[in-house]
Amino acid sequence: MKIRMGFVSNSSVSSFIVRTKTDGVFKISEDWIANEEDIKKLKKYGFKKSYLKSPFKLSSDGEVGEVGPSNISMKYRVNCNQDAVIYFLVKNNIPFKSSCHYDHEYVSYQKDSDYIFIAANYGLVCNMYGDDYYDYFEMIDDLEPIKKKPKDEWIEEYLSIYGGENDE
Repeated sequence: MKIRMGFVSNSSVSSFIVRTKTDGVFKISEDWIANEEDIKKLKKYGFKKSYLKSPFKLSSDGEVGEVGPSNISMKYRVNCNQDAVIYFLVKNNIPFKSSCHYDHEYVSYQKDSDYIFIAANYGLVCNMYGDDYYDYFEMIDDLEPIKKKPKDEWIEEYLSIYGGENDE
């Protein structure tokens, strides 16, 4: 029996966030905001509204005031094949940010981008598997902490692994 002393999570769970509007506090580029057509596709796929509740909100004059729940994004959680969700989002040109724990990485895509941004979370991997996991990192030739994977190349690899197209 193996006992973990550090952080424990279900490593196959991935979470996706798609912004549907700005919150009025942080300036967000329109390239990160889903449009109405995107939102319809997201709902059909199974994304749900995500609510943010914060006790503080800065007004335009810098004063702090209370704010109730606001809906500024949609969320989706999957227990295994995050690649299918990434494929759906990228194929439909829907911007997203995600925490893909299966591979312990952050993945994002900005609307109309030519690439998918991928950042490995090596600290989490080491914490999950122990310091000896370092040997695994040395065995991988193309290991990069941060990479911009060309969108078309990512889609081609996905289709070669999973076959056929599935936009739903």
